[in-house]
Amino acid sequence: MSHLRACVRRMRTVLKENNIPICKQAPALKKFCNIIGYPKPDNVNINNWVLQLYREGKLSHIKPYTNPRKKLKPKDVKKPKDFYQTEKWLTLKKKVLRTYGCYCMKCFVKRTEIHVDHIRPRSKRPDLELNFNNLQCLCRKCNYEKMNYNEIDYRPLDIQLAYPLPV
Repeated sequence: MSHLRACVRRMRTVLKENNIPICKQAPALKKFCNIIGYPKPDNVNINNWVLQLYREGKLSHIKPYTNPRKKLKPKDVKKPKDFYQTEKWLTLKKKVLRTYGCYCMKCFVKRTEIHVDHIRPRSKRPDLELNFNNLQCLCRKCNYEKMNYNEIDYRPLDIQLAYPLPV
């Protein structure tokens, strides 16, 4: 049925281009088929005949009808991985935790869930998302307080001097 809808849509544009008023579907399909060079035999249902033409490849330039309101999602295209699941990020996160230690650099709490935080947020500086000097360790509470509202560097002064923030 979608091929018939596509034919009807194409038919209407062809009829408009040739200044032929659009009437009911069957007479309009007859005029359309005469214009494109395939006149309809008298004893055949017009809808079945147009579908037959399409299946034979004579109307191959007409694409099947798709609902323009429906967004098509390609099935073979994979969604991009979440940044925090990529191999590059996981490797860098381990390096940061090994270098700085597993403690919060703001409240100095150990034995809690430690997050590796971007000092300059990814939302504002995506070019620094994988830069070692832009990362610090914070506990869950401190990280959620900071979010991406500020760019406070909680690293100790010796680490700040050893690994300066990129400009």
